[in-house]
Parts: sequence; structure tokens; C-alpha cells
Amino acid sequence: MTEEWYLSDKKIRKIDVDIEKFKRDLNAAEAELAGIDARLDGEIDSLRRAAESKREAYESMRRRMKEVEKDWRTADKAYSKAKGEKGKKIKE
Repeated sequence: MTEEWYLSDKKIRKIDVDIEKFKRDLNAAEAELAGIDARLDGEIDSLRRAAESKREAYESMRRRMKEVEKDWRTADKAYSKAKGEKGKKIKE
């Protein structure tokens, strides 16, 4: 068998053409996958940053809420004490 016979055989040429087409399709699919992968990585990174920002805002609000609650308890105790003293003075 010579190479000429190989190249002149229609079935073999069709298989070679199909293989080349499959290679091009595979390269195109791999390039598309790389693009999709990069786009999704960008979206994931954006969502991670947004989630981190929201968590930081939540933690800040939580700390502020604890401070306000502490201030409220102090003020409520002072109010209750003053109200109690007023009641005692009125009784006297």
C-alpha cells in the first residue's frame, strides 16, 4: 500500500475530513468554554465582593445595635430609678 492509495481512497479522505472538522469543532468548543469559564469567574467574584460588603454592613449594624441597646438599657434604668424616686418623694 502506498500513500497515494491512502490519499485517493474516498472513505479514508472522508474520515480525514471528519477528523479535521471534529478537531476544529473541539477547538471552538474549548475556546467557548474558556470564555464562559472566564465570564462565570467574573460573576462569581462580583457576587463574592457583594456578599462580603453586605456581611460587613451587617456586622457594622449589629455592633451599632448592641451599642444602642446598651444605651437604651442605661437610659431605661435611669428612667425607672427617677420614676421610683419621684414616687417615694410623693409618698413622703
